[in-house]
Amino acid sequence: MGLALIILAYLIGSVQVGIIYSRLRGQDIRNQDAPGGSGIYRTYGLGPAILVTLLDMAKGILVAWMVLSLEPTILPWAILAVILGHNYPIFFGFNGGAGIAPGYGTLLLSRGWDALSLLGLLIVVGVIYKYTLQKWLRIFVIPFASFISLAIMLAVSYVRGQGFLELLAFTLAMLVRSVQLLLQKPTQAREPNS
Repeated sequence: MGLALIILAYLIGSVQVGIIYSRLRGQDIRNQDAPGGSGIYRTYGLGPAILVTLLDMAKGILVAWMVLSLEPTILPWAILAVILGHNYPIFFGFNGGAGIAPGYGTLLLSRGWDALSLLGLLIVVGVIYKYTLQKWLRIFVIPFASFISLAIMLAVSYVRGQGFLELLAFTLAMLVRSVQLLLQKPTQAREPNS
């Protein structure tokens, strides 16, 4: 059953809400931006961005609920699968987002305090970075703050002996896609998003 749940997690992740939304509007968001919440925000505004982000998070919440109910020991693999599905959706030519929202959704249900701590760190690191280092590093706030916050959370979870594999799965899946997106457009920065 474990393998079937992991495959199902990938398929759930592959339902790329931002692409579906943009196609309902007569476009494909990937022609101008990334298909997650921040790309939708830049293209269609705040309301659609909130909707897409919440639905992307819901994919992660659904996967975490399903796995925790049926086979909790495979949770890290399911987290990896739902994010990889979001990043490389089988239904949309393996070209999706960066997995922040579905990854966060899995943590929200499976490791609630870690998810809230991560959000708090993300806000603090993001604000500090935006007003200090961003003009020199020229990396978008969300991916930079996400990686720094996840690195801190990984260290804390490793020391405390709880949640390390779940956070590691989230981090690795996002890192692979973010690096790929940066390498695809070296002269035109593109923000990986949810």
